[in-house]
Amino acid sequence: MELVKGSRFHLSPLYKEVGHKTFEKCDFDEIDLQRSIDLFEVESVKNRRPVPRKLKVWCLVSGVSFDINTIKSIEESLSPIKELLKSNNIYWVDKNNYGVEYLIYKWPEDPDPNEIQKKMMYKSVLNNKLKGFSLNVSGLQVNPDGCFILKGYDETGSAFAYREKIKMTTKLPEKQSNWLHIPVGRLLEKIGKEKFTIVNVSPQILKVFKIAGFDNIFTIK
Repeated sequence: MELVKGSRFHLSPLYKEVGHKTFEKCDFDEIDLQRSIDLFEVESVKNRRPVPRKLKVWCLVSGVSFDINTIKSIEESLSPIKELLKSNNIYWVDKNNYGVEYLIYKWPEDPDPNEIQKKMMYKSVLNNKLKGFSLNVSGLQVNPDGCFILKGYDETGSAFAYREKIKMTTKLPEKQSNWLHIPVGRLLEKIGKEKFTIVNVSPQILKVFKIAGFDNIFTIK
């Protein structure tokens, strides 16, 4: 039986490969958390009101924002963990900025694309339509660097097939996501053994919901 890329069978071990490393210790590691801290303005982190640095990333996403019902489902799912960590230094993604990443065209350290490259990016999107599909979202995961994500799965394989089409026509950075996740937050400090233990089990309480129809809903930004 052929493996469907993007399916639960395909992605579950890839999520787990990173997620299980978080709880090999009794709390978050400061060195790991620094990768998240570096994404925010220094003074804002010190003031416990984190503001993301203005980094140039060009990516192809769906969402930003999702429909009202999907946003409501995400917010309800995150409510318990937000309540648990309300006194901690943490950044939660604005509800209107939830999105699923497909491709990265440019990382902050990469040079800005020239006009020809920009046209090729847009052309690759216009010439390769992504067939609408349902993204099944089930479970919250926190990675060792404090990044909280919602784990997504596409049983049709449409998203991964689309990625491969774009890669054939467009030069992309080697580093690309192998998931279909929705980033929702960044923890910027250790939380103590008691909360850490609760975070370890809290991903299981999230319900499953669907985000349907990604036809022609694209942003390169």
